Amino acid sequence: MRAFLGTLPDEPGAPEEAEEAPASSQLSMDFDEGGALAGVGAGEGEQAAAAADASAATVGGEGEGEGEEEAEEEEGPCGKGALLAALDRGAESAAIARGLGSLLGDGPYHACGVRPVFERLYPYVSSRHALQRESLTAAVAQFVTAAGSDTALTRHVVHMLLGRLNDEAAPVRLHALLGLRRLGEASGASAELQLEVGQMLGSLAAALDDADEAVALAAFGALRRALPSAPLAAVHPLLLSVCVRARAAAERGSAAVRAAGFSLFGLLVRFADAESVVDSFVEHGHSLLPALLLHLRHPHPAIRRACVTSTRALAPLLRIPVDAAAEVELRSLGEKLRGANPERVSAYLTGCAELFGAEEACVRADAAQLAGRLLASALPSGGAGAQSLVCTQLGAMLKDSDAAVRLQAARALG
Repeated sequence: MRAFLGTLPDEPGAPEEAEEAPASSQLSMDFDEGGALAGVGAGEGEQAAAAADASAATVGGEGEGEGEEEAEEEEGPCGKGALLAALDRGAESAAIARGLGSLLGDGPYHACGVRPVFERLYPYVSSRHALQRESLTAAVAQFVTAAGSDTALTRHVVHMLLGRLNDEAAPVRLHALLGLRRLGEASGASAELQLEVGQMLGSLAAALDDADEAVALAAFGALRRALPSAPLAAVHPLLLSVCVRARAAAERGSAAVRAAGFSLFGLLVRFADAESVVDSFVEHGHSLLPALLLHLRHPHPAIRRACVTSTRALAPLLRIPVDAAAEVELRSLGEKLRGANPERVSAYLTGCAELFGAEEACVRADAAQLAGRLLASALPSGGAGAQSLVCTQLGAMLKDSDAAVRLQAARALG
């Protein structure tokens, strides 16, 4: 690594020193037996393992003002001098790899050899050492910025990153997703990469289910950035599958993942105009609507913002008043739902009942209160079963550990 950096000029465009001999590519980018970049320094393996855990746990920043939290990419050493200094102090290898990828992929050193470096690194992406795979994926993830000048290289990079989404190591999957997010931010992919866009969207949709929270958040972030520039023909076949996964995320225990699920559903509205998907999408929207409304007063600000945004986006499609997203008085909210879609009151009651067991007492109390307002209306034919089930569950809530929940359950039962 140090020998390779020595072949680069100190300043972009500056001539290399006459005495400097070209470094052997076999040596400059090789790995030691412990799985770290050669020349990084003794004891670095333990630091890199700790950094892998830290990077997998890093969640920060809001998703484009939508209330979504995403895994943020840690900065690597920026520039040739910073990389050499990082090598001297024995910095962790993933950071070194990110710095190298950024130096070659983003900066003025791009002409110094992105393709040769990628070709040198590529054989290691399936290494049995998780630390090697993590370091290499972190470096290659930076190469997506080569899209503007080398479509063939970008295609190879995208396929490599998509393959890493199935890696058993969560930090590897995380770095792959961060690289795909960079591709979405950079672009949109060029017309020559439309086939890869479809493959990427499908892989990102599958990654939304990842059990690792940081990886799931990175998948949401990458998908949010890929969707706006994606062709409709690539999105429509995946739309309902993404809807199911977004709804599942909205029910997970992590507040950040739930906010991401609620937020993504609102983003999908723009793709729901196709005749082949609109009816199914509307059904998904009505099923999710009680959960959206019952989280408008959630104590977590990211969840509140995501629900407000998505409710406003869904309102025209679901034929509910747009101002329902700003409604905090559940009595009025229940009346608006009954007036807008009386035939769906039973379904809304069922949606409320699904949140009677929510972790947060405030959600359970609001679910009981909204159910009470819906029960006050005349249910359509066939709604007696839903009414009976909800009343039974409300009766059980009279024993809830929270006093506010018990109070709202009692009021709902009259």
